[in-house]
Amino acid sequence: MIAENEFVLTEELFYEGFAGVQKDYRKFIRGLIAVLAVLGVGLIAFTLIRGESFLFVVVELAVLLFVGVYAGVFLPKRKAKAAYEAILRRTGANAPRVTRFYEDHLEADAGGQTATLSYRDILRQQETARLHILVGSDKRGFMIKKDGFTQGTLAQVLTAIEKANTEEEDHD
Repeated sequence: MIAENEFVLTEELFYEGFAGVQKDYRKFIRGLIAVLAVLGVGLIAFTLIRGESFLFVVVELAVLLFVGVYAGVFLPKRKAKAAYEAILRRTGANAPRVTRFYEDHLEADAGGQTATLSYRDILRQQETARLHILVGSDKRGFMIKKDGFTQGTLAQVLTAIEKANTEEEDHD
């Protein structure tokens, strides 16, 4: 074993990690806001050209604003809350999360639920203020608390991941 990381997943830590891996969703929201802005400008232009009621424009812009705010603010919070509650149902509250790192894979245990991730299957790594997150090809995220190492260090883990992936490239 190279390293071991242990921590209790609090709601605050979960939300930090959830926000850290939402890069693709944030990109989608920026695109949605751009589309809504173009629609809004087009709607204003259409209304002014046709001489339609300006009240119609105000109502339509309010609907577009509501959709943008809901998708950008409220929906991510609802998704995060549902995901956190699902984790609590599976692992129980205050269950320690223990992740053990080996030469070519990691094993994570939370409340009796065990998962394994080969370093070759890591799609990307995200970092937040207190977490390092490994996202696997199956879209599962493995949170590692930066100050949660009971054995080894984050640097040793990252070196092992890089080494495992470099060796695979050499075999290709």
